[in-house]
Amino acid sequence: MSGHIQPCSSSSSATTEYPNNLMMKLPLTFLFTILIVDFPSLSSTAAVADHNLVSYGGKPNGETDSSAAFLEAWNAACSSPARSTITVPAGRFFVNRPVLFSGGPYCKSKGITFRILGTLVAPPTIVS
Repeated sequence: MSGHIQPCSSSSSATTEYPNNLMMKLPLTFLFTILIVDFPSLSSTAAVADHNLVSYGGKPNGETDSSAAFLEAWNAACSSPARSTITVPAGRFFVNRPVLFSGGPYCKSKGITFRILGTLVAPPTIVS
């Protein structure tokens, strides 16, 4: 009876056997391939550039203005095509003036994340 579908035998087991489990392997292989191709950011090999605020002149003493260090770290992160993290380490970082982080067309980064472990200290009065 080649090419003929045989009815299931009446047994107490309700399991179905697939020849070589082909029907189960194909969808899983296809799904795995889509995840790798369409979502490369899920891969653990994605490089992330870390920009520590202290490396750009930020002082964790709560008195020295770190505004320029924020802008320098931002500019370095924007000039890198990799994903970047700007890390504000433990300590108190005084920000004396408004700092504008602008992406614009010159920013090459695929994404910038701020990781704030310390404290940002504002001036006692805000100058407009």
